Amino acid sequence: MASFAEFIAEEFQSEQREPRAPWHMSFVVWRGDESERTHLAFHIFNGVFQAVREFLETREPELIAFATKRDELARVYQTYLKREAPAIQKLGYILESPQRVDPYVEFILCQCASLSS
Repeated sequence: MASFAEFIAEEFQSEQREPRAPWHMSFVVWRGDESERTHLAFHIFNGVFQAVREFLETREPELIAFATKRDELARVYQTYLKREAPAIQKLGYILESPQRVDPYVEFILCQCASLSS
């Protein structure tokens, strides 16, 4: 069985499709039974949001969007992003109000400096 870090490395995808365009990231867990996927999902969720913080610190993107078709996941994003708002603001980002763009709900972290441009 691969280590957790190897599993993350295999399943995590990110790309910036053109210069100065948003980065697109995804992570999907398909392996194992339901309980194994649930357990892994919690580890992945924690790891992904730690990676988001590191990404904000090192890449300094103008914005990051979290999008989902699932209302349950939208509530998780909203809860996490509200809880982390002070730390996110210290990095120079604010959370815009969630937007529904059917069939998605989007949460956008926007660099404060880009708001005045």
